[in-house]
Amino acid sequence: MKRRIRMKRTSAAGRISKKEITPKAEITPKAERTPRVKRTPIVKNWVRRVEHMYGLFPSNFWNQASILDVGSSNGNKGLMRYIDKGALAQNCTALDAQQKYFPNLIDVGVRCILVDFEVTRFPDVVDGVWDIIVCSHLMEHVTPQCEIDLIQDFIHHGRNVVICFPVRIERKDTKQYGHKRNPSPDKIADSLRKSFDTVSVETVSNQYVIAAKGNRILRRG
Repeated sequence: MKRRIRMKRTSAAGRISKKEITPKAEITPKAERTPRVKRTPIVKNWVRRVEHMYGLFPSNFWNQASILDVGSSNGNKGLMRYIDKGALAQNCTALDAQQKYFPNLIDVGVRCILVDFEVTRFPDVVDGVWDIIVCSHLMEHVTPQCEIDLIQDFIHHGRNVVICFPVRIERKDTKQYGHKRNPSPDKIADSLRKSFDTVSVETVSNQYVIAAKGNRILRRG
């Protein structure tokens, strides 16, 4: 390839100087480039939501807490991110109705249990008390009676509870994502206030985030 010579006027003496222009580097074919993860609005929304939920408690709380993730999916939008931030995988238990999501969690040491939420109560599959129960994007998939049962299980097994679900379920999402209904944040919050010191309801990235802290029932023993 021949080198091209371009004339350039210097600002100091006004003389003409020569500047060599080297040949352009060969462009790497698109197929060989390292793919980038596009942060679409949907991805940004759930990242912002998870960060908010994590920020509800001090970082040293997550590093020591026993965590029960109810409706965990594959953990990429919740539990796995908490583990990346320092939560101990061996202190985490994941419940979900689809076993296909578990390999991702099992690989890092999370205990995974297959559960049909509509017919199974906590004592049938897990027992004990967790420092925090996280329930993200499950309530819109279950019946009203199942929601009541889940909240009762949360009260009897969680020192702190965080529940998250969409502000509004669109009709198109019903078939695509299996959404059944729009849960009521006020109703869920009122059910938790009877047993927890503080209950807050916030809207983050078009999602309701309900945080219940300080379980009085468990504290009394």
